[in-house]
Amino acid sequence: MFVTDNQIYFFIECVFVGLITGPLYEVFYVIKMFIKNKALSASFDVLYWVFAAVAYYYASAIFRFPDARVYMPLGVLCGFALYVATLHKTLAKKLKICYNNAIA
Repeated sequence: MFVTDNQIYFFIECVFVGLITGPLYEVFYVIKMFIKNKALSASFDVLYWVFAAVAYYYASAIFRFPDARVYMPLGVLCGFALYVATLHKTLAKKLKICYNNAIA
């Protein structure tokens, strides 16, 4: 039997976890702006996803998620995609302007 009790709430909480990890992405994005080595830059991407996984783990403990379901990581990815599509693009433009003005 497929139980749908409160699953929408767990999905929304997972979306919020994805949104909350967005500002952490900004920190890594700023650090990566100053790194010219592609391997080191890729390692910062991996490090970000490790931190995002830890945030998901703690959120699952706090919100007492049920057994792992497919929609949970998809909710986190949807939340992160929503963050990137909205706030990140705006902040990236501002950061690039500040970076270019600081060098010039």
